[in-house]
Amino acid sequence: MIGQTVGHYKILDRLGKGGMGEVYRAEDVTLKRQIALKVLPPDLAGSQQRLKRFRREAEVVASLNHPNIVVIHSVEEADGINFLTMELIEGKPLNRVIPAGGLPLDEYFEIAVPLADALSAAHEKGIVHRDLKPDNIMVNDRGTVKVLDFGLAKLASPEESIDSTNLPTETLTNQGQIQGTVPYMSPEQVRGREIDHQSDIFSLGVVLHEMATGRRLFRGESSADTVTAILTKEPKPISEVRPDLPFHLSRIISHSLVKEQDHRYQSTKDLRDELEGLKREVETGRIRTGSLSQEDVDIGQVGRRSRKWKIAGAVALVVLLAVVVAVVVRILTKPPTMTGDKVIAVLPFENLTGDPSQSYVGEGLAAGMITQLSEVSGLSVVGRSETWSLRDENLSARQVGKRLGVEMVVEGGLLAGEGVRANVTLTDAQTGLVLWSDNFVGDRTRLIELQKQMTRQVTRYLSITVS
Repeated sequence: MIGQTVGHYKILDRLGKGGMGEVYRAEDVTLKRQIALKVLPPDLAGSQQRLKRFRREAEVVASLNHPNIVVIHSVEEADGINFLTMELIEGKPLNRVIPAGGLPLDEYFEIAVPLADALSAAHEKGIVHRDLKPDNIMVNDRGTVKVLDFGLAKLASPEESIDSTNLPTETLTNQGQIQGTVPYMSPEQVRGREIDHQSDIFSLGVVLHEMATGRRLFRGESSADTVTAILTKEPKPISEVRPDLPFHLSRIISHSLVKEQDHRYQSTKDLRDELEGLKREVETGRIRTGSLSQEDVDIGQVGRRSRKWKIAGAVALVVLLAVVVAVVVRILTKPPTMTGDKVIAVLPFENLTGDPSQSYVGEGLAAGMITQLSEVSGLSVVGRSETWSLRDENLSARQVGKRLGVEMVVEGGLLAGEGVRANVTLTDAQTGLVLWSDNFVGDRTRLIELQKQMTRQVTRYLSITVS
C-alpha cells in the first residue's frame, strides 16, 4: 500500500504488523501531519465479528485518556478499506530498548511506573489488555512510555466469549483460539479460562522481570514447552541475576508472578503504588540494593505451594516452637521488672503522598506500635521522644542503631488517601539487613486495627509472646 492514498491519508511507510492488521506511517494531507494508520486486512474485513472487534479497539483505546496510552484519532472506511488513525510514536518498542543485562535502575523505574499506571487506568475502566508484551510497549525519543495495541482488549463484562482450550503457537487472535502471545500469557490464559485484570498483572510481572534481567522469563523450544514452563516453572528471583537491584523489587515482581490468581496483587494500582514507593525510597537512599535468598522470596510470595515452601514451613514451625518454649521458660524464671533482651526503635513512617498534612497518619501508626510493643515481654522499646528527634536527619537503620543503641529498627513508608497503604520493614541495626518486610492496606476509619495488625506481624517474626 506504500504510495497509495486512502481517503485523505497518503501511505508513506510500513511500520509493522499487529494481531489485527498492518500498521503504516501516513500523512494526513488535510491537516499536514503524520499519523499511524492501522488497516484491517481485506480477508478479515469480511468477518463481521473481526470488524466489530476492530472498531471496538478504537472505542476502547479512545476512552482511555492517559499520557502513557496511545491516542486514537478516528475510525474510518474509505475505498472499501477499514482503518483507524492514531498518534505516531517516534521511538522503539521496549524489546529493543532493554539491554542484554537489563535496564539500569533509574531507567527501569522511569518505564515501570508509567507502564503500571497506564494499565491501572485501563483496569479502572473495566478494560483488560490481554496481550501485554514488550512489542506492544513503545518508548519514544523523550523516554515517554506508550502502551499500544488494545486489539485484544475486552471489556470486563458479560459478552461473547472467544476463549477456548486450543493450545497457541504464537500470537493468536482468531475466534476459537486462546488470545495473546505465548511467553507473556498468564497460567489461566493458556488454560483457556475466562480472564480478567489479574491476567494482565501476571503479564506485567513477566515484562518487569525481563526489564530487570534482560532475559525472557518463559522460554522453550516449542510453544508447548513454553506453556509448560508458564504452568509449572517457579521463576528465580531477579537478585540471582542482578544483585545490584533492590531486593524489594524482587519481592514485587515475584508477587505479580504467583500462579494462583487470588494470591497475586488484587489491583494494578497496588502494584503501581509499590513501584512508586520503592522508587522514592531508592532515590532518598532509604532502601539498599543487594541479593535476596530464594527462601526470602518464597516467604514474600503468598500462595506458593512448592515442596520447598512446605519443607521451609515445617522447619520454621519446629524452630518457632523451640523459641516459644525458650521464651516461656525465660518469662517464668525472670523477675517481671527485668529489662528485655531485645531493644528496638520504631521510627515515624515516611509520608510518601507528598502532602505534609498527611504526616500525622504515619506518626500515629508508629506511636501506636511503640505503645503495643512496649507491652511485649522480652522486648525493650525506645521512647517516642528519642526516635521522633531523628526523623529529619534521614539516618540509615545502622546509624539509628549506633545513635540509640538498639538492635532492630522498625520503619516504613505510607501512602494515605481514601485508603491507607503502608510498607513496614524490620531491619537489623548492626548489619543493615532487612529481617522482615510486608505490605498492609486498610481504611482510614480503622487505623487502630491496621496498627494492631502491623504490631502482630512484627511480634510474630520476633517469636515473642505478647504478655
